[in-house]
Amino acid sequence: MIRRLIQATTAATIMAASALPAAALQSKPEAFSSAYTQPAIVDVFSFEGAYHCGGSCAPDGEGSSNSLMLASDGNFYGATVSGGTLMNGVLFKLTPDGTYTDIHNFGFTPDGATVVTSLMEAFDGNLYGVTDSGGANYRGTIFQYNLSTGVFTTVYNFVVGGGSYSQLIDDGKGHLYGSTSDDGLYGLGNIFSWNYKTNSYTDIYDFTNGVDGKLPWGGILVASDGRIYGTSRFGGPTDHTGTGFGDGVAWSMDVQGTDFKVIHNFGASATDGYSPVQGFVEGPDHALYSTTLYGGKDCSANNNSNGCGTLYKVTPNGADPTYTQVYAFSLSAGQGVNPQHGSPTLGGDGKLYVVGPQGGPTDYGQLMAFTTAGVYTDVHDFAVVGASDTSGIPSAAVLEDQLGNLWGGTIIGGEHQNGDIFKIEAGIAPAITLTASTTTSDVDQTVKLTWGVTNAFSDSAKICFASSSDGSFVGPKSITGNITVEPAKSGTILYALTCGGSQTATATVDVLPKIVTTTTITSAPTSLVYGQTGAIDVSVATPSGEVSGNVDLVSGGKTIATAEVTNGVAHISFATAKLTAANYSVQASYEGNQKYAASISKAAKIAVTKATPVVKFTLTPAKLADGEPATLMVSVTNGAGTPSGSVVFSIANQTITSAVLSSGSALVSIDTSKYAAGTYAVTAKYEGDVNDTTASAAQTMTIAKDSTIATLGIASSVVVGNQLVANIAVTKPNIPGTPTGTVQLLRNGQVVASATLSGGKAVIKSSTVGVSAGTYSYSAAYLGDTQNAASSSPRETVTVTTK
Repeated sequence: MIRRLIQATTAATIMAASALPAAALQSKPEAFSSAYTQPAIVDVFSFEGAYHCGGSCAPDGEGSSNSLMLASDGNFYGATVSGGTLMNGVLFKLTPDGTYTDIHNFGFTPDGATVVTSLMEAFDGNLYGVTDSGGANYRGTIFQYNLSTGVFTTVYNFVVGGGSYSQLIDDGKGHLYGSTSDDGLYGLGNIFSWNYKTNSYTDIYDFTNGVDGKLPWGGILVASDGRIYGTSRFGGPTDHTGTGFGDGVAWSMDVQGTDFKVIHNFGASATDGYSPVQGFVEGPDHALYSTTLYGGKDCSANNNSNGCGTLYKVTPNGADPTYTQVYAFSLSAGQGVNPQHGSPTLGGDGKLYVVGPQGGPTDYGQLMAFTTAGVYTDVHDFAVVGASDTSGIPSAAVLEDQLGNLWGGTIIGGEHQNGDIFKIEAGIAPAITLTASTTTSDVDQTVKLTWGVTNAFSDSAKICFASSSDGSFVGPKSITGNITVEPAKSGTILYALTCGGSQTATATVDVLPKIVTTTTITSAPTSLVYGQTGAIDVSVATPSGEVSGNVDLVSGGKTIATAEVTNGVAHISFATAKLTAANYSVQASYEGNQKYAASISKAAKIAVTKATPVVKFTLTPAKLADGEPATLMVSVTNGAGTPSGSVVFSIANQTITSAVLSSGSALVSIDTSKYAAGTYAVTAKYEGDVNDTTASAAQTMTIAKDSTIATLGIASSVVVGNQLVANIAVTKPNIPGTPTGTVQLLRNGQVVASATLSGGKAVIKSSTVGVSAGTYSYSAAYLGDTQNAASSSPRETVTVTTK
């Protein structure tokens, strides 16, 4: 529980600093002159604490013992281990300009108490953290804070022991990973995961205090090789403290909690570090860096017999990881010592920033920077005489913002000496950036966002997601990239890229609201015949300036025509041929542009009536004979589109056939053999369609009588006084049928006898009495009937003799 945290900070130092003078501290004033050149530090917010108001209140909490995180809303979030209305600590929000808000007061039960870990933001946009104690089982909790609604929720109660002192990490797939010091099967700590999609808890690995040690304080990291790396504060074969707890173990395992490997047993030599309480950070060389609380160089001058602590690295090297001490902190050299919560911060400049809560020239702590090769730089000394800094004992790692400032918290100091939130204006290269191509935009104008993260080398640190206040920039992102987005609304749009759960870069774009417009139809026809061109006049008015752009004439959600606005007026010409004959409700819709808002007019009613088409009808041939077919050809036009539908043909008011128009035309052939000779009226009637009325055209069809052939069979000679027999036949050469009517026998062109056809034939017996001997020309003449034409046979020569 929290007592372990207090053990990690020398009690004598806290007691000595409990009343930090506001003017200056008198410890080692000779270390600095009045010409103080370290980066400026700003006391952004000072906690009031219980002592400031008589011991009965601390509504804003007391002292920040964990690192801040910068969320996707652009605000910092953190927690205190105590204070608040119920003295169990608070969650707080801090804007970059220092506005502090207490967002939750812990009550021990049912919501837990004492947050030692840093908060983090998961892919679902919620903040998550862990309490050290309290909750339904008094063993600590996992909690969620919804950034959008401000609702705090306890999502899990630890069962065995809890005691989590490390930040959760997100795998980007719905799982948060973390460690406890007292939970697990044996109460010696465990590695767990929490699925925030299914609200389910999984115990991944339980520590046994065997080769794996116990109490994994420092938290875990999923490195770029995909394995989990961490440390156990206690355990291992050596015990420099003499407590029987052991000096600690560095280890790795796969994400399923198997294939556990011991990397290093701390305290392996007199100068080796031990008691690891910080987590790892992966550097650009893919080595994993962390610190130990104790070991290294002598720290007895600070009433600490356990050493000042060390900076070390683990190089994964596949199956053969190695351990290397990078630096041993030195109290006698005026350096910070005994780093505690969080992990080294990898800055955008590639340096490791380590907070020593003790040491420095005043014994109130120091912020140090190291290259990965172990080159030391004193970045800031807390509570130095002659400086404006009143902060003291920075207890956790710093957080770099996108401006290169380093943010952190202290346990004591500040205006009320109950701790503060500070900002060191270090001016280092930012580790995470997000820039917009413009800071001012119009609605519908695109914005290009470009981002980069220079300190993300582990798998944990590379978990990045985008968010924006208008929803145009969302989802998982790689650590570098760019995208073009279109703001979804006017106002100030906040774009954010959050990586590793705690570092965020933001960009804001002021999207200007569009100027209101009013669109009015000033003139419009009420009725048009299909095929006509209509014209509508539209005005687009605005209280400021003169609009530009286009106006669409729309009906039923479809655009009929478009015209450009000139001097606030648009003249829209539209072809009804693109419509159908119907009643329309039309509106003029101004499309708007980057400056002016779209607007739409009231509706106008326009009736498009059917066109009266022109029917062109031809009949060929106009005169028919011998049953030949007639060709009827029709074309229908309306001066606009192409009529469709059917044409019905009739002869003498009797329908004979119909045809469907194809491309406005129809062609049919009719059999005329069944019609008697005569003259007929033939009509082509177009039935109309959706756009056209009915229409007709007529032609005259003349059917001639059928051709006939008359043949004469007669003897070539005859004796005067005898009968001359003539066999006459009349046939139709082209079509079936039998002629009827009268045939005549002619001698030298004079009718000598006649007969009626029977079956197309007739026999005429002609007397030769009184006919003089000689040679005569005989022929047959068919006189025709109502259907058949007259015809004559070829002439035959007959000789009349006397004998």
